[in-house]
Parts: sequence; structure tokens; C-alpha cells
Amino acid sequence: LIGTLSFGSRNRDQFNEAELEFFRKIALFVQLAEERFLLGRKIRSEEEKYRLLFHQMAHGVIYRNSEGKVVSVNPAAQQILGKAPEDLLGKTSEIYSEHPIINESGIPVPFLETPPMTSLRTGRKVSNKILAVFNQKESRYRWLKLSSIPFFHTDENTPSGVFTQFEDISDRKEAEETVKLLTKAFEAAGNGIAITDRNGNIVWVNPAFSQLTGYDSKELEGANTRLLKSEETPKALFDDLWNTILSGEKWQGELVNKRKDGSLFNEEMTITPVRADGSTITHFIAVKEDITNRRKREEELLKLNRALNALGHTSQALMHATDETQYLSEVCNIIIQDCGYLLTWIGFAGQDEAKSVLPVASAGLDG
Repeated sequence: LIGTLSFGSRNRDQFNEAELEFFRKIALFVQLAEERFLLGRKIRSEEEKYRLLFHQMAHGVIYRNSEGKVVSVNPAAQQILGKAPEDLLGKTSEIYSEHPIINESGIPVPFLETPPMTSLRTGRKVSNKILAVFNQKESRYRWLKLSSIPFFHTDENTPSGVFTQFEDISDRKEAEETVKLLTKAFEAAGNGIAITDRNGNIVWVNPAFSQLTGYDSKELEGANTRLLKSEETPKALFDDLWNTILSGEKWQGELVNKRKDGSLFNEEMTITPVRADGSTITHFIAVKEDITNRRKREEELLKLNRALNALGHTSQALMHATDETQYLSEVCNIIIQDCGYLLTWIGFAGQDEAKSVLPVASAGLDG
């Protein structure tokens, strides 16, 4: 029931059947007219909703007819493409005549192979296609993720149009390219690089890290850095390391770690905390350099310098010595002081059959 329709007469108390039938037809006509009016109002209301949605969407939306001509385009699409409505409406491939659409390999894509035209040709949906379209206003390509859906009229097998929705993913794409570049740089680095979580569990290593430790990447990923720990590094140094990086500071120092084969190596390491959201530490980046050979050369050089000092001092002692015993005692003291040994003694071979050695001078532990 949507309402009532009333009739009255001054001359009669009732109406005949023909008049009543006429009134019923009038009422039906009014009812149909009202229902049509209500339906039209509902349709206009829905159209307004879709129009507002179409114009306010952050994603670009373009509707093309069966010929591929642009029929409607929302403001987001205009902004992403850098074109005014008059540059788009009624156009097909000429939109991209100056600068071709390119794929992720940088190869131009023919217009007939783009998502909307593919969808029109096949009558099927095309989803999440990544392409780059030139933005005229910005004079640069923008990377888009596009999906096209064909539109069919009732009882028709051929699309009468196609809706294409696209999202500007340029910032994400540039970030991905930056990550790829950094990954390649890390992989090519001569120093070992590892990324760990906050607890020291390894997330990623570069080839140099695997070469340094003897473990391949699959063995290392998910393992804790304690895997490399040796007994040669004092606990106090590890405590200082963790206290420093967990406070958000960078740590630099030297460790003696252990390879997969059990051999030890000296490394110079820098650990930098990573703050994912600018405040919370989520990961650490460790850069390691094998300094084992450097340390061996430094030790050899130190021993050589000590030996040279000892030779110089023994020459001076010889010049001032008054007897052999005094000189030999002085030599023992020089070796203790210059070379860092705990005990030094000098002996001469005896004349007995056993050729025993008789000490004549000493310095060190026994005083």
C-alpha cells in the first residue's frame, strides 16, 4: 500500500460497476507512476553515490566503450596520467603516441596488448598488471598496477565496454629498486655483512660472510650469531657489545670468532642498530673484516722490533761489560725486558761424556 485514491459525487450515493472499474484503472496507473517515480529517485540516488565514489577514489578509473575510446575518467586518473579530461575523452591509442607504455623490463607494450584492450578482446578480467605510463606534467614515467573488467549488456557475449582501475605504485617501485640496488651492493661487498633481528638471529648474509665463516647462507639464516663465538673473546667484551647496540649506539671492535671447521679468525666488526619506525630497534647490521693476516703480520713485526731492540741493547752491554759472566747476565735481562719472555737462561756445554749443559746466567721466573 503506497496511498489512497478517493472519488465523490454530489448527485449519487454509489457508483456503477463501469465507474468502479475506471477508478481501479486510474488507481493502478497512479500506483505504477508512483512506483516508477520512486524507482527513478532510487536510481538517481545510487547514481549519485557511484558518481561521488568515482570522483573521490584515490585510484584512477577509466571507462572505455567497445571501440576502446575513453568515455569517462575520474580526477585521480587525470592526476596520475598528468592529462586534462579533453586530452583523454574520446581517445584511444593516441593518448600514448608520444611516449609508449613500457613493462617492467623497459620494453614498449603495444596498445592492443594493454589490460583494457586485452579485456575487450577476450571478454575476461585482467588483474594486477604492472606497467609504466608517462606523466606529461611531471615529464616522467609513473608505475601503475592495473586491473581491467569487461562490461556486458544483458544477453550479450561481446563486451560493450571495459572498466580499468589503476594504482600509482611509483614510490613503492622506486623503493623496491633501491632495495635491489643495496642488495646487489651488499652482495658484491668484499667485507662480510649480516643482518640479524633484535635477538641476534641471522636474517640475511652476503657471500663474503659465508666465505669468511665457512657456512653457506642456508646454514646461517635463522641461526644465532652465537654459532661463531669462540672462547678467545672475553665475556666482558660481549657484554659491552650488547649493552651498546641495545641502547641504540653503534659498536666497533675486534673479536676472535670460530669458523665452521673450528679454526679461529680475528675480525674487525661494526654493528649498527636499525630502527624500523624511527624509535624501536628491530634489526642490526654487522659488517665484518677478516684481520687475521693483518694481526699475524703485526705480531711478526712486533717480534722483529723486539729482536732488533734486544740486539741493540746487547751490543751496548758488550761495550760496557767487564767480564763474561756480567755480560751474559745482562743479556738475559735484556731478553726478558725487550722480548717479553718469562724466563731466559744461557748455558755452556760441559766436557763430560753426557755433554750436559751447565747454566752460567739466567733471568726471569727464578729471579
